[in-house]
Formats: sequence, C-alpha cells, structure tokens
Amino acid sequence: MTPLLVALLLAFEGEHQGPPAGARARVLGEVTKLDAAGRRITLKTDAGQEVTIVTDAETSVVRAQPGARDLTGATPVKLAEIALGDRVLARGARADEKTITAREVVVMGRADIAQKQEQERAEWRRRGVSGVIKITDPVSQEITIEVRSLRGSQTVVVATADRKPVFKRYAPESVRFSDARPSTFAELQLGDQVRVLGDRTPDGSKVVAEQVVSGAFQIVSGAVKAVDAQRREVRIVGNETGKPLTVTVDPDAVVRRLPAEMAARLARRSREAGPPEGNRRMGTPTLQDTLEGLPPMPIEELKPGDQVAVSSPTVHDPGRVTAAVLVAGIEPLLEARPRGMAGGGETLGLAPGVLDLTFGVP
Repeated sequence: MTPLLVALLLAFEGEHQGPPAGARARVLGEVTKLDAAGRRITLKTDAGQEVTIVTDAETSVVRAQPGARDLTGATPVKLAEIALGDRVLARGARADEKTITAREVVVMGRADIAQKQEQERAEWRRRGVSGVIKITDPVSQEITIEVRSLRGSQTVVVATADRKPVFKRYAPESVRFSDARPSTFAELQLGDQVRVLGDRTPDGSKVVAEQVVSGAFQIVSGAVKAVDAQRREVRIVGNETGKPLTVTVDPDAVVRRLPAEMAARLARRSREAGPPEGNRRMGTPTLQDTLEGLPPMPIEELKPGDQVAVSSPTVHDPGRVTAAVLVAGIEPLLEARPRGMAGGGETLGLAPGVLDLTFGVP
C-alpha cells in the first residue's frame, strides 16, 4: 500500500477490537467477490480474513483516487462498476464478526492504485537515497548516512529540520510498508537502514528530506536445505551459526539472483578491499538500485545447496526471520572472504559495502 493511500485510509480510522453486533465498524480489503444484484461485496482483509459488506439504497458508494487525503473530488459509483482486485474501505455497523452493514463504501481502483504506486516508485528512484546511519545529531536534526554503490561509498548528510519530513519506521517482523508506523527523529539509531526522499545538493553530499523510512535490519547467509513454495518458506543452515533457520519470504520481498558477472565483480572488489570512500559519483546506482533492477526470482528456482543472503528485520526469534531481501548467487562472494571468516554480519565478512541489502522501495 502506498503512503498516500494510507493517509486516505487513516482519514476514516475507527478502531475495531471485536465489538458486539450493531457497533460501529470499519474494514479495508481487496474485493474477491461481487454480487451487485444482491448488493453484497466480499473482501479479503490484509490480515487474510473474509468479510461481507452489505449495502442498501442509503449506502454512499464513491470512487476516490489513490493519493487523495479526503473525499474531495470523489465520484459516485455503482456497485456493478466495482471490479475484482479493487481496494474497498467500508464503514457502518457490524451485523456479526464477518458481516458489516455499510453506510459508506470508498472504492480505489486496482489499476489506479498500480499506476499511483509506479509513480511513487519512480519518484523514489529519482529523488531517493538509501544507506546506513553512521551519525545522528539531535541538535541540528541531521543524520549522516553511508550510501554504497558498486563503485564505492559516500557519506550523505540528511537534513530533517527544514521541511519537517514524515518519519516512518518498519514494524518488527514485518517488511510491508503498509505496516510501517509513524515515527520520529528520536527513534533513529546508529546502524539503522534508512531510505530518504528529498532534494539533493548538486554534489550529492546533502539531502533535504521530505520522507524518512527507517528500520533495524540484520543480514544472514546460509545454504538452502529445502523450499516450501506454498508456505513461501526457505529453510537454510546459517553459515555463521551452523544452525537451521526458516526464512519466510513475504510477497513484498525483493528476491533476486546475482548474475555471475556481477557476483564476480563484487568478489574482486572484496579481494581488493574496495575503493576509497567518497568516489561515488552523483547518479551512480546504489547496490539497492542495482538489486531492484534485476529480474524477480521465484523462490521455486532455489535448489538445495544454493547459497543465499537474507536481509530481515532484527527479531529475537533465532530460528525464524522474514526476508525483506533475499539474494542468491553469492557463492563467489563467500569464496572471496578472508580465510576463517564466517558468513553473516552486515557484509558477510566482505569489504564494506560489497553486499549491502536493505529493504524495497516504499
């Protein structure tokens, strides 16, 4: 879900904690069934629950554009015009746990959402920067991040005082941007991964932030033991711990395989200890940009013995993680490690920035 779509939905926020029949209710989900004649809509919520929305002649049904912050400009729509896959926000009274009698239905078209999401992704690619927090300055409200590319790394100062940016932080054990919660500058920590949207100076050394998305992430690597495509789980044995680890691969995760030539280039850089910091030219794609530019890889393509690197939110369960990024084809990188060094850690024991995995574009 996009940030602006979230803003629209929050405008109609109404907490639901299992109230009795007749209580006010709000539900959001994707349309899975439509009975226009019977005036019923079946939704699958983001939590995976199926809910039936019952409408009548008094129900207001309107279509809003993704990105709208209120219903100004929303247009009336007939139930028959709603399509499978559209997003629907319904408000009304709860008939039972799985049925809501709606007084208001807001529809956001699937195609409109996809178009808006692509526009936002393009904006993040054009004006976004990602990196690891190295310095925080609460007085000036600035942070310094290290931005890495295939050519090296560069420190960038992120100014947050001027435009009072929106801060978001990824929720523990979730890689979905829709689960990210409002945050503040004070929550930013050294070592956090951040993505910043804003305007950069011509030399790229500073960015005035409009949005700051942060999260505490860890990186592990290991050999694939088995793949459960139905559950979207990959079981590996960690290179660093020698213990089994179950990796849940969320549909929003970035799943890629490094081309052999790219892996070899990264391995060479590791053996050479990497170029000096500061040689990254403005406009040079970051490692995150490079990974996202590769074709997606179905997890079914993974075979036992394949080496993978996984970036996940930092959690306390040593036996299970949820992947934000999963990258296969890292064997040349592991072979280039200093002798006796195990995989895992921020860079798999390689030169700084050789394999910098963060999270996908919001």
